[in-house]
Amino acid sequence: MPLFHKSADADEGLVAIANNNAIRMLEMGHTMFLKVTESLIGETPKEDLVKVMLMDKEINQLHREVRRQVYEHLSLSGAKDLFFSLVLLSVIDSSERIGDRCKNIAEIMEWMPKKWDFGEWHELLLSTWKLTDEFFKATLKAFIEEDEAVAINILDQYKEISIKCDGIISEILTDEKSKSVKKDILVLILILRFFKRIDAHLKDIASTVVNPYHRIGYKYKS
Repeated sequence: MPLFHKSADADEGLVAIANNNAIRMLEMGHTMFLKVTESLIGETPKEDLVKVMLMDKEINQLHREVRRQVYEHLSLSGAKDLFFSLVLLSVIDSSERIGDRCKNIAEIMEWMPKKWDFGEWHELLLSTWKLTDEFFKATLKAFIEEDEAVAINILDQYKEISIKCDGIISEILTDEKSKSVKKDILVLILILRFFKRIDAHLKDIASTVVNPYHRIGYKYKS
């Protein structure tokens, strides 16, 4: 029996609307991530950076809206769907932070020239980007379908991505060759830190599928 499940009543009314909005926030975060990182393999159009900023505002608005919807639902129903309501609040908090991190990357892109020079670390950055993209897809699947196996895999994989990001940063900071591309390498470090935080928030969302409320965001215990 999954720890995370919607009751039959949760499919109607305010809590159902809140759930759909929570999913929309996560989907928007994925779209923002893809738009803002296009320049890693080419160039991010300036209009896309503007769209990312606007989407962050929309996510913030949805964040407030879901909070209101959950509060109203609990006010009207008492403790009905309490666990699911608390899960939604945790999910939207993580999604709102993902939007912030994507906005932070967009701000960096605005300051940088069109041509990137990440040197020998470019391929490592791309592989980390691909892992994060897969994390988004898997997290959406785990949350929407209440798929415990996918959620557990995300929690297990997060450590690999975290170590990868920290490892690249450590290698850069201890490599004398990086001094020749100071500005771009500084940007690379910032982006990797943002990738790591995005992945951490996705891991927190996935943990809502398999963990009791007091363990949301923490390691899965069978």
